[in-house]
Amino acid sequence: MREIKFRAWDGKVMRRNVTPWQWDFVIDRMAWRCDESCNKITGASYMQVPAYPFKELMQYTGLKDSTKWGQLSSSEQATWIERGETEATWEGKEIYEGDVLTSGGSLNLLVGWNNDGYWEVNGIPLHRLGREVEIIGNIYENPEL
Repeated sequence: MREIKFRAWDGKVMRRNVTPWQWDFVIDRMAWRCDESCNKITGASYMQVPAYPFKELMQYTGLKDSTKWGQLSSSEQATWIERGETEATWEGKEIYEGDVLTSGGSLNLLVGWNNDGYWEVNGIPLHRLGREVEIIGNIYENPEL
């Protein structure tokens, strides 16, 4: 079963496991995205999720990268342990919209949603890359990517 998860960027901090399941929120988010893509400014530049404001909302693609547990730093392992992962259950880092990947020497593959209904990286369907991808950052925390 596919997990539906989100993370949010507030301009300084990436918030994980955001659960924006109010219909008002979903409708407002879709309208905000449309207004943003049409270069129209309507309402506030921030949206409000019940605990904190954010600038960008990113959805989990349902896929994970090829990072092995042993490749994680001890602080990353501690963070994942807090989320319920262990070395035995580890399957890789979760890939979200806005992540930048590397695959087979290709750098800076940006994950985004294709309006035809699938996740893509630089015009290539994400699922075609298989599990041989590695997250090197995201465009919010690492704008230089």
